[in-house]
Amino acid sequence: MGQQIQKAIAFVKQPQKRSVCIFGLDQAGKTTILYYMKDNKIVATTSQARFNFEVFQYQDIQFKVCDLQYNQNMRLIYHHYYSNCDAIVFVIDSSDSQRFNQAKEILEFLYQDQILKNIPLLVLANKQDIAVLSIQQIQEDLQLNQIQNIQNWHIQGCSSITGQGIKEGFNWLVNIFNSNPKNKKK
Repeated sequence: MGQQIQKAIAFVKQPQKRSVCIFGLDQAGKTTILYYMKDNKIVATTSQARFNFEVFQYQDIQFKVCDLQYNQNMRLIYHHYYSNCDAIVFVIDSSDSQRFNQAKEILEFLYQDQILKNIPLLVLANKQDIAVLSIQQIQEDLQLNQIQNIQNWHIQGCSSITGQGIKEGFNWLVNIFNSNPKNKKK
């Protein structure tokens, strides 16, 4: 009888499993943020791999994450990575305003795909420790309200060097997932 109760408790405590794709331009801090969430520490990374897969648990969610560096030549295969994702995390270098237009174009490209319709978007405005623009200005420059198919989004300032703001962004995702456990594409 005791084993049955323990199995029932273990089953109930199973974390939700969620797939997330992290996108962004090179040197934005995607992989550093991923390893911060996975290992709870700052890890120096280099921009070598085009994609990276990791699994970590945060709060009651098991995140299966695909970290993808944006590459013009790979645009046509990205749908293979995000076709079953529950959220997109887009990392932008807040200190590099000259590339905001390129970042906006990537978001528009991604969200023109009906597969991502209504999939939550978390924008991590990284490098806030050296940024010259406010979150409000970054939000306006990216024109998040005007990108088609993005219904539920949040922009969070963060620093992958200090860890500040990263977990707050993932808290938003956890709240989204917990408020609608069946938050899957229709």
